[in-house]
Amino acid sequence: MQLIKLAGLDVVQGLGITQVMPYPYTPGLPVVREYQALLARQGGMQAAPSYVGLEAFVAAKVLVEGLRRAGPAPTPQKVLHALEGLNPYDAGGFALHYARDNRIGSRFVDITIIGRNGKLLK
Repeated sequence: MQLIKLAGLDVVQGLGITQVMPYPYTPGLPVVREYQALLARQGGMQAAPSYVGLEAFVAAKVLVEGLRRAGPAPTPQKVLHALEGLNPYDAGGFALHYARDNRIGSRFVDITIIGRNGKLLK
């Protein structure tokens, strides 16, 4: 974690960090299980789960669903309309809500703490 590299573990140990994605290190939700399984299949032991990776995975799922709903000849306008119709969209136990006037997707917030060993604890 970059924060530990920059400040040192002794300084950041016990620090709480807000997260906008579910905990990616244990398979608590279907979307996390799917993400972990694909990581294991594609990267073996080289690819480790992360919040950034899970967020990119969820974003890709949303884009693919928008393209699917836009139909066989997607245009930017069709994709936008399809994405605005994802209300709600279940990404695998992680609900997202999009609309013409709401492009935030999720208001999910969780807190993790940097443990003694530098790992993020739930």
